[in-house]
Amino acid sequence: MKHISPIALALFVVTPSIASAADLPTVYEPEMVLRGSIEPETNSWQGFYIGGHFGYNWMNGQDDLDDGIGTTSLSSVIGGFHAGYNHMFGQFLLGVEAEGNLSDLNGQTAGGLDASSNWMIAGRVRAGYAFEHFLAYATAGVSMADASLSGTKKSSNTHTGLVVGGGLEAFVTQNISARLEYQHHWLNEQSYNTNNTDYKVDAELDIVRAGLSYHF
Repeated sequence: MKHISPIALALFVVTPSIASAADLPTVYEPEMVLRGSIEPETNSWQGFYIGGHFGYNWMNGQDDLDDGIGTTSLSSVIGGFHAGYNHMFGQFLLGVEAEGNLSDLNGQTAGGLDASSNWMIAGRVRAGYAFEHFLAYATAGVSMADASLSGTKKSSNTHTGLVVGGGLEAFVTQNISARLEYQHHWLNEQSYNTNNTDYKVDAELDIVRAGLSYHF
């Protein structure tokens, strides 16, 4: 009897199994091809925007008469529109903004004159820091406001000056932001003549307001 070596016997058993496996169909794993990634939409302060605002303002005027009654305080609601442009440097913002406002500052001075101021315009720069959906900013620029004194006749002028302020702004939708802002204006001295008297008047104007802006 012939003896079959163990190695030959192992080859005899394994070879048919390999042949059968070679006859099986090849199974291919499906390939996933990413055509692009979906990124969540984010708010951007970069670019142009327009908006409106509404609030409260008060004006303190000081004339040069030495009668002890030279200070006049007026207050009213104020509203208007603004437009501007922001540029981002990482999380830091630098921008410009222009605004126009109407108010109803009317009253009587301690000296018996009718005083009023009904509009204010300003051009400002804004500098701020953006975090998440929020923007904290400071602002400074120049402003102009009308004023009039009336006695025996009406005398009117336009005061120019400086404005500083600051605020907090936040996106409430993808393109709309809401803001809360404070401004202080120093308005220069102008001359008025009524009741046969010359007055030199300067003034300070304070504004607290809220607003909405649409970002393009």
